[in-house]
Amino acid sequence: MTVKEYIYSLLHSRFSIQIQHIHNEMRLRELGLGSFDVFIFVAELEKWLDFSIPDQDLVAFERLADVVRYIEKRQEERGGSLEQRGYSS
Repeated sequence: MTVKEYIYSLLHSRFSIQIQHIHNEMRLRELGLGSFDVFIFVAELEKWLDFSIPDQDLVAFERLADVVRYIEKRQEERGGSLEQRGYSS
């Protein structure tokens, strides 16, 4: 499962957002998530990825594409993609 697929799946399963209404250029605030929901979203990502996302990095998360790019970059820094490291959802 790619980062994008996981994020879309998480938004659907955890927050009941229909996948067909989600797109990569969507602003996070357009998802209708409150501040606690965003906290849960980030916590779920950290759990799946097995690394922390520092608070100062969160301010750069304006669109879903920003989240995907950030995670892909961090994966590369940690030694490859999730698939290469044996991760799945």
